[in-house]
Amino acid sequence: MSAKSKNKKTNTKNRAENTPFPKVQEVTHRADRVYVVILLLFSVALYLNTLGNDYTVDDSIVLKENQFVKKGIAGIKDILTHDTFVGFFGKENRALVGGRYRPLTLVMFAFEYELWGENPLPNHLINILLYAIGVLLIYFMLRKIFFNYDPVFAFIPALLYAAHPLHVEVVANIKGRDEIVCLAFSCLAIIGLFMFFEKKKISYLAGAWLSFFLSLCAKETAITFLAVIPLILYFFTSLTNRKIFFNTLGFTVTAGIYLLIRQQYAGGTGSQPVTEVLNNSYAYATFGQKMATIAHILDKYFFLMFFPHPLTYDYSFNQIPLIAFSHPKAILAVALHLFLFIIALKQFKQKTLLSFCILYYFITISIVSNILFPIGAPMGERFLYQPSLAFCLIAGNFLLTRFNKKNASPATSLIHFQLTKSPLLLLILSIITLTFGIRTLVRNTVWKSNFSLFANDITYSPESAKALNALGGELVTQSNKETNIEKKKNMLNEAVVHLQKAVKIHPTYSNAWMLLGNAYYGLHQDADEAVLYYDNAIKANPFYADAHYNAGYILFNHSKPDPASSYLARLVRLSPNHIDGWYLLGLSYKEKKMIDSSLYCLKVVLSLQPNDYRSLQKLGLIYGEQNDLNNALVYLGKAIEVNQESSEAYINYGIANAKSGKLNEAIKVFSDALRKWPKNGEIAFNLSISYQNAGDTVQAAKYYKLAKELNPGR
Repeated sequence: MSAKSKNKKTNTKNRAENTPFPKVQEVTHRADRVYVVILLLFSVALYLNTLGNDYTVDDSIVLKENQFVKKGIAGIKDILTHDTFVGFFGKENRALVGGRYRPLTLVMFAFEYELWGENPLPNHLINILLYAIGVLLIYFMLRKIFFNYDPVFAFIPALLYAAHPLHVEVVANIKGRDEIVCLAFSCLAIIGLFMFFEKKKISYLAGAWLSFFLSLCAKETAITFLAVIPLILYFFTSLTNRKIFFNTLGFTVTAGIYLLIRQQYAGGTGSQPVTEVLNNSYAYATFGQKMATIAHILDKYFFLMFFPHPLTYDYSFNQIPLIAFSHPKAILAVALHLFLFIIALKQFKQKTLLSFCILYYFITISIVSNILFPIGAPMGERFLYQPSLAFCLIAGNFLLTRFNKKNASPATSLIHFQLTKSPLLLLILSIITLTFGIRTLVRNTVWKSNFSLFANDITYSPESAKALNALGGELVTQSNKETNIEKKKNMLNEAVVHLQKAVKIHPTYSNAWMLLGNAYYGLHQDADEAVLYYDNAIKANPFYADAHYNAGYILFNHSKPDPASSYLARLVRLSPNHIDGWYLLGLSYKEKKMIDSSLYCLKVVLSLQPNDYRSLQKLGLIYGEQNDLNNALVYLGKAIEVNQESSEAYINYGIANAKSGKLNEAIKVFSDALRKWPKNGEIAFNLSISYQNAGDTVQAAKYYKLAKELNPGR
């Protein structure tokens, strides 16, 4: 199929003045409605089995543990005025050099959190619906582009796109919504532009610009459509180059506005090199190694579109080792892509669909290829979400022209095309769609949880330090929930195997060293052994707060406050806002009889989090031990205000009142507490003592008897 009609005579006859393509009488085609229904139902049905899935991988960054999102609607201002990762990492701890300004989907997540809280089901449902809408927008966009053809020319590519297993990562992983929304609005922008050509209403053009702006706010990869839009106009309209330029200009201005906003709130792409291989696999590669390996990865992308197996969520260091240009894989990759590029150039003037698809593929994959700048991952199936449309488009056209040549020729009016009268085409299409669909359904189940995903995909990413670390860490987490001692031990031993391989691949992998410390502590309950691994984590990354905290926590719990306070003191210097660090340091100083230092640390906690119940309680008790009963009452009273469901808070506050001679207040506190916890013998006993000290022996005897009944062993 050629993108340009061969019937020049009819084209010229039907071309209206100032119209970029031939005017075709719109026909309300029954197939149009049928295809829309099929695409909608099929897209939804394919992913219904993700509704029971949990949050996975990067969902924590954008939703589950994103502090801005968890504020709900109140967090939208912060979302709009900060880098996408700040809500998770904080301003001082960015995962990657360079900005990420993708506020649109985070705003959506904030609204969803406001409505449903931490509940993955509605998030997954919305992802499914948005994916289905995105598939329909692809269909409508292709209908506008192939205005002169039967709807089947848009339907088959859209159907193949909906079924393709490469899209599971985007739909099943809630975070993938940025890809879904980005492409959907990009398609809507193109639809709006073509509607402007048809209706000559500026509102359609403004809508196209707004859609493009929103696609950029979903994900920066939409910037490639600044090249895709003129490419479409060149191949599928009769506009002159000058008119193509002016019709693209508005989108360029829109992109400029977005980039200015992005620069204001998220910074640029960054000039500082990314030296951590986990975020830049080419950090220590030569230029030749980098380009050869990228060529090999592009080759893997290309063949995954044809044969989507094996699939994995992680391709990071060292799953795809560096290679040189002399390697056969690099030679094959360069030859293939050079061949494709030559075909695209040779057929460029003829405006063939093959030429368009090749160029579209190169354009959309360029920004995620690591050629222009490091993107944080060497490869990812989600990066094919836009480029794979080219594969589906050319595959759909191939099926139509190869298996139904008679009805697939261009015409100046809509062809009445019936799939049901093309049995061979229908059979081949059904086989492909069914195969892709089953693969998608099965892959969805793998994304059910982090554990199922990591455990399954380690088979296909056995050399990835990140994948090994992720599975090891998840095994440690799951072992903490396991009550069967033997199963718990087996899980921890398996975790050790994966984590040891991770640090062998990447000796300075600080998180893997820390998780090894956790695993060995779970196995042997040996604080000194665990701290050796935490020390390796700190050696690899002296600023690693979690390793300092874990070392301090374990040492403190093993009655070693001296070394514990050393780790914790370094921790709060590195992370002055680390609330748990300050609290535990305060407890360590208390054990070392450094009372003033202990009080200082606990008060720092309250300066950071005024309603921290633990610190209020501990401060009140320490002041009580120091016979500073006035301060003790202040903090213990505040503790009750903060946590009225704690019997401990009432007991401590009542005792402090009794010690300070405020027996009536003590009696009131204990009486209130006993009404809340009528079976608490300790409260009854303290109430009895308070009445005794107040001289009311009758009430004292009454509550003493109750205390003995509730707690006979006292």
